Amino acid sequence: MENRILFDFIKAMPDGRSGPKRLIVRSLSPIKTPDHPLVLTEKNEELDSVPLETLGLTKREAEVLLWVSQGKRNAEIATILGIRAKTITKHLERVFAKLGVETRTAAAKVALEILKDHRTTKPEPYLASMRRVRPAPKVPLPSSSP
Repeated sequence: MENRILFDFIKAMPDGRSGPKRLIVRSLSPIKTPDHPLVLTEKNEELDSVPLETLGLTKREAEVLLWVSQGKRNAEIATILGIRAKTITKHLERVFAKLGVETRTAAAKVALEILKDHRTTKPEPYLASMRRVRPAPKVPLPSSSP
């Protein structure tokens, strides 16, 4: 039997503080079988921008860099942090200068190297199992003739 990860979704929390939620969908059997059980696991990832402040960044610059390292675009980061996208651009200009990099990918790489030892994942207290459901056979309804 296979145990394959089918999907791995990450969604940032609106407050930007608790870190992203991750939904992992695993297949417990080969995908080509007619019925295959799936296991859904939801995890909260605790993200902390404090380790990024050791790079000489302000608290806000560290928060912006944290979300860049998670693949978020400027508009998404602005929504998460409750500020304008133009402000995010300015923060990133300063982050790039302080880190001595020219691209957001290079900045994200620096951030991920710092964060890899500080990340913790906390599983949610439940594990859901789901099976593909076959449609019920069609049964004629009794006619209501008077």
